[in-house]
Amino acid sequence: MNNLPPKTTLSVYDAGEIVPQPAVPIGKLFVAAWRARMLTLFTVLVCVLGVFLYVLLLRQPTYLATATIGPVPKSLSSGGHDQLAALAGLGLDADSDQFSKYRQLLDSTRLAARLERDHGVLHHIVPGWNSETHSWQHPSDFIGTIKLGVRAVLGMPAWTPPTAATLSTLLQQKLKVNSTSSGIELLERHGQIYTVTYESGDRDYAIQLLNWILMDADTLVREDQLTTTANRIIYLKKEMDRTPQIYVRDTLQQILLDQENSLMTLQVDKYYAFDMIDPPNADTTPSGPSAMTLLIAAVFGGIAVSLLIIYILFRRRVQIARTDGGDPLAEPFPNPFHWIGALTHRLRKTAGD
Repeated sequence: MNNLPPKTTLSVYDAGEIVPQPAVPIGKLFVAAWRARMLTLFTVLVCVLGVFLYVLLLRQPTYLATATIGPVPKSLSSGGHDQLAALAGLGLDADSDQFSKYRQLLDSTRLAARLERDHGVLHHIVPGWNSETHSWQHPSDFIGTIKLGVRAVLGMPAWTPPTAATLSTLLQQKLKVNSTSSGIELLERHGQIYTVTYESGDRDYAIQLLNWILMDADTLVREDQLTTTANRIIYLKKEMDRTPQIYVRDTLQQILLDQENSLMTLQVDKYYAFDMIDPPNADTTPSGPSAMTLLIAAVFGGIAVSLLIIYILFRRRVQIARTDGGDPLAEPFPNPFHWIGALTHRLRKTAGD
């Protein structure tokens, strides 16, 4: 009878004390990585094939339309606002206020309603519009059916035709406004420069839509100010007709001249609430990483994944070897190509029988 003491098993705890796990020998780990090279090659090929199928079948090219805007220069935009504020206290910094309002309108529901009314934007970017019946129909494709099923399972409201609020939500997702000004320029209201971008799968339409967004938002601000200025002119003329004091009439006359100058600016200037520094444009190449970049990432990703698998397998073998005294490199590492070959041979044999 063998009276030798049993070999100690690897455990985390031994007599209440923590036993350190066995270190993986680095030299043998490199040998294991070389012997498992077919596993590494298979993992890399799977990753490359996945990226290839994604680029070929699933990936949709997207283009980024970009424009650079800023506030209207004060010398051109004030139109007597400073005089008006000094004489009657009717404004604080009207041109900056108009530009702030303009930026708030860029992805608003109000602007979305204008875009849909004048340009039919929803018909172009949201699926489901039937040009023959001039009505919205819920998507009947595979993805649309899945979405309807998920909404039903989760108890969400049923599909409804898109509205201006739908377009506003899409604009908030795809339209980005980022400041390019430095810290010193941000302290100056008239030194702020912004980059406005819109992402779409149609390059030409992305440029056109971004231009509509910028121009229609300016039109909304202009229309509001036109109404305000016209009402002020009417009010000032009435006050002048019923005011007997000459000094008051002179003051009102100066304010009226200022408002008429503002009205001229509103009716003549190409841009009112903003300054178009660089009009919308987009690169001819899609945005995002190129196919070559994705393939290179797939190769390195496959190598990293395979090395992790090899490390886990080898570490487990080292633990077993410390227990039974075996060699962690005795058994070959998995070779997926052998599995595929054996499976193919079995299928052929089954088909032949």
